[in-house]
This record gives sequence, C-alpha cells and structure tokens, in this order.
Amino acid sequence: MRKSIAVLIATLLAVTLSVTQLMAAVIPPIGLAPGSQYELVFVTDATRNATSPNIADYNAFVTAQATLSPLLPLATWHAIASSQTVNARDNAPRILGIPIYDTQGLLFRLPSADIYTSPPNLESPKGPGPRLNQYGEVIPPDDPYNSDVYVWTGSNYSGTKFTTLPPFNEDNSLGSTVPAYGYDDLRSIVSVAGVEEWLGLPHIDLQTELHHLYALSAPIAVPVPEPSTLVLAAFGFAGLAVWGWRRLRA
Repeated sequence: MRKSIAVLIATLLAVTLSVTQLMAAVIPPIGLAPGSQYELVFVTDATRNATSPNIADYNAFVTAQATLSPLLPLATWHAIASSQTVNARDNAPRILGIPIYDTQGLLFRLPSADIYTSPPNLESPKGPGPRLNQYGEVIPPDDPYNSDVYVWTGSNYSGTKFTTLPPFNEDNSLGSTVPAYGYDDLRSIVSVAGVEEWLGLPHIDLQTELHHLYALSAPIAVPVPEPSTLVLAAFGFAGLAVWGWRRLRA
C-alpha cells in the first residue's frame, strides 16, 4: 500500500508541475481576447556595447535575452535600434492595428499608436518608454542621481538612424564610424517636470560603454483555449484521486 501511495503522490506532483509550467509559459495580455494579436516589448536585463555595425548582432542579443525568460511566449524578436544601413522602424516594425503590451501583461501602446513619429507636441505626447525587462521586472536606474535608464537605439524619433545636425552631420547609429562614439537616447522616466520621451533625447556615449536594448516582438496571438490541457489535467487529477482511493480501500 505504501508503494501505491508513493506512486499516487509522484503522479500528482508530475501533473501539477506540467500544469504549472503550462500556466507560466505565457504572459497573457490583460483584457485581450483569445486569438487576438499583439506585439510585446521589453528592455533587456543585460547590457552590451554598440560597436557592431551589423544589426543582426543586436537582434541576436535581444533574442538571447528573451529566451532566458520562461514566462515569454515564443516569438521572433527584433532590437529597436538603427545601424548605419538599417533603420529601427524597418528592423523592428510597428504593426498598426494591434496593441503593444509589456511583460506584465499591461497595455503599452494602443492599436492606433505608432512608436516611430516625429517629435511630439503637447497635444500628442509619445509618453515614456517601457521600463520592464524580459522577466516583468522594473529596470533599475543606471544613474542614481537622475533615475535615467540608458538604452542603445541609435535612432531619432522617427525610428531612423541618428545623425547630428549640420555642419558636422555625424552618423551616430550603432556601430558608426564616428571615432569612439555611439548613441544612447532613452530616458524613459517620469521626471519632476513630467513624462520624458523615449526616443529622440540624445545622450552621446562611447560605443564601448554597456547599455540595455529594447526588444519588440513580431505579432503574437493570444492562445485560444482548446478542449483544454488544463481541463484534461483536471480529469487526470480526478481519475488519480479515484484510483488512489480505491487502492487504499483494497
């Protein structure tokens, strides 16, 4: 009988674990119906330099960061970043008509809201950038004195590579040829003066310095409940309970 009880307990634990893993595999956007599409955005927990001129290196970096989190759904990931030859708006396209969510399942941008626009005015502020990493945690400030979080983007408001104004016209995209300089433009904070913008605030740094990157997913579909794995698991629990009860009475 002891062996039967041990088998029952082990089986129940196995089913419990599989159900828990299933539930943890997705961060469902709050209020979004099953089958709906959305994009997901986060700031990488880790940092890297901006010395590479190859946009694929930054895409690989954000993808590797995403794979570290068991909470994220499977998706194709792109860095919101501009190199010398590829603009952020093309590398990480914003699909209008579907919303963007953060890694706590909260709405980040409405379906009609672009993330690549000209400099905002008082009537249509772009608002802050995402502050959550791939684990759903808030990124701590890089500068404890002003709460800034620095993120490599190499991009203007419009999602095109950043170039300084004449007469110099220096290319400050990621991996640029400007001696020793890259471009970091995120200060996605709520300051004393109000909400600061998340693209277009220049902060020129050495390309060898280490900063975070933004990751934006390709469209993801909210899972549609099937004759569900959770329901089947519930039947499994019930069956195991009946089986265990009968074995114990035998």
